[in-house]
Amino acid sequence: LLDLDWVEEADNKDGDILGKKTFYKVAQRTRGAFAGYSAPNDFCCDVNHGRGHTSDLQLCCIGSGTRGLFMGWSNIITEDKGTVRVNLLLSRGSRLLDVSSYLPHEGRLELKIHQDI
Repeated sequence: LLDLDWVEEADNKDGDILGKKTFYKVAQRTRGAFAGYSAPNDFCCDVNHGRGHTSDLQLCCIGSGTRGLFMGWSNIITEDKGTVRVNLLLSRGSRLLDVSSYLPHEGRLELKIHQDI
């Protein structure tokens, strides 16, 4: 969640319900969060009787989203018994090789090999 122009918020806590609801600087406090129960093309699932919470953040998604990013990043390049694999076409450096990805702007990927693999 990076683009927060659509988020309605307040500069004070007058409309908040302690422990249940807040409107106070919501956009500033949620930048970088991950969606729980989001729809494919929208941050919130706001249909009647939707998939649970319809317009809020769950703390499990913040931790799980961050963990997912780490797991993806740490497995861009893997090595097992002398076999080196590039699993995701994202830029990443390692002791074995550096991957420079130009996607999605160019259909190009460069590998800079540091040792005999």
